[in-house]
Amino acid sequence: EYDYKGAMYPWQSGSDGREETQIVHLNPMSGKWGDDYSSLQRHVSLAIAYNIWHYFNTNNDIEFLKEYGAEMFHEITRFWASKAEFKASSGRFSIANVMGPDEFHEHVNNNAYTNMMAKWNLLAAYKLYQVLKKMDARALKSLKAKLDLAEKEVSRWRSKAQKISIKMRRDQVIEQFDGYFRKRHIKIKEVDENGIPLLPKGIKVKDYNSTQFVKQADVLMLLYLFP
Repeated sequence: EYDYKGAMYPWQSGSDGREETQIVHLNPMSGKWGDDYSSLQRHVSLAIAYNIWHYFNTNNDIEFLKEYGAEMFHEITRFWASKAEFKASSGRFSIANVMGPDEFHEHVNNNAYTNMMAKWNLLAAYKLYQVLKKMDARALKSLKAKLDLAEKEVSRWRSKAQKISIKMRRDQVIEQFDGYFRKRHIKIKEVDENGIPLLPKGIKVKDYNSTQFVKQADVLMLLYLFP
């Protein structure tokens, strides 16, 4: 449907695995309907890959890897390899039109969390392929036949990972996504009884996208996963 390869796991899954995320939503404050871009949170697939990786490395469950894990992991990698597009202007691979963990900024380009996780996914898939080759050559042969997976494709993933776009300032502060530093910076001076930030007067929900105000940990979550 989206013309990508591999496996693109849904943000909200139906019982058969199809994407069930709503495409419009009702704003309870204005009473108006608007577009819902929640399904652009493609990083859900990367969370699944991250869990597979850590589960296997913690439990050394080779049977899980052979029966399910390797197929899931490499198909997720295949998706990100097809999603990342080379930009001659920068000499880097760009991942466009996604929503990171921060849901106040919709359909952004080169979300740092997403890009770094994708970079890791591409590199880890190469490592996982080598692990399977060493531990069970027969299982690897079966996987390659099932997915029509060639070693050249796996090697290309590793090469592509080196050029995934990750932007940061000279002081090494990571930019959350393309253009984030150009958005309006807001100083939070007050919080409510639950510790929720109170925005200065005059700033409404519809204005959040034009500011650096974030809804959830985004770059910070990346630093948590890769300390």
